[in-house]
Amino acid sequence: MRIGKTITYDGQELPEWVIVNNTPLQLGAPIEWTFVEIPGRNGVLPIRKKTGIRTIPIDITIIAKNDSELKQRAEILAGMLIRDDERPLQISDEPDRIYYALFDELTDFKKNGSIGEGQLIFKSVKQPYKEGPVRVVELSDSFTFQNAGTAESWPIITINFTGDSTNYEIENQEGKKITVLFDFKAGDELIINTKNGRVFINEQENMQALYLYSRWFSVKPGENTFYINTDSKTQTTEITYNEMFL
Repeated sequence: MRIGKTITYDGQELPEWVIVNNTPLQLGAPIEWTFVEIPGRNGVLPIRKKTGIRTIPIDITIIAKNDSELKQRAEILAGMLIRDDERPLQISDEPDRIYYALFDELTDFKKNGSIGEGQLIFKSVKQPYKEGPVRVVELSDSFTFQNAGTAESWPIITINFTGDSTNYEIENQEGKKITVLFDFKAGDELIINTKNGRVFINEQENMQALYLYSRWFSVKPGENTFYINTDSKTQTTEITYNEMFL
C-alpha cells in the first residue's frame, strides 16, 4: 500500500517512485488590483479587481536504483505531465477539490546519486479557482438555497416542459434575467449553459431564441434566490453547478 500524499494528473496517479514531499497551502487564487490616483487626495482608489494565474508548486523526490533508471523515470514523468492544455489535477490532502492546470516546469532539480529532488510547477490559467462537488437544485416558482463555495459558479440550467409555453425566464436576486423566446411544447428540453453562454433546445444550439437583453448570472457564494417567471405547471427547472473555492 502506498503511504503518503498522492498526485493525480489527467486521470493518472503519479507512480510510487515519485514521493510527494510538500503541497501548497494557499489563501486563494492571486488577486490583481488596478488602482488610480485622484489628484489632491491621499492614497489611491481601487477601480478593478481580477483573479490572476494560480501557481501550484509541489515538491517531489524521484527514487531510482541507479543514475540510468533515474533518467528513464524522469522521461516517463515528463510524458505523464506535458499536455497542450489544462487538465484536472488532484492532490490527496485536498479531497473533493480539483484544479485545472498546465504543467509548466520542474524547478530547483538536484540529483544525489540515484535520487532526484525538485519542484513541479503547475499553473491554472483559464480557471484559477478550485472545483468542488457538483450540486443539483430543483426549483419551483422561487427558491432560496445556500452555496457553500467561496467563489462564484456558473450553472447549467435544464428545463423540461410538461406543457406549452411561448417563453422561459429565470431571474436572480439581483434582478438579472435570462429569457428564451420559443414556442415550447410538452416534451421539449431547454438547456441554458451559463459557463459558455449557449442555449440548446432539444439538443440543438439555438442562440436566436435568447432574448437580446438577457443578462447572464452566476451562483454566488452564500445565499442565492432564483425566480422562475414561467408557469410552473408547464415546466420543471433543475440547476447544476460545482461549488468553487478560492
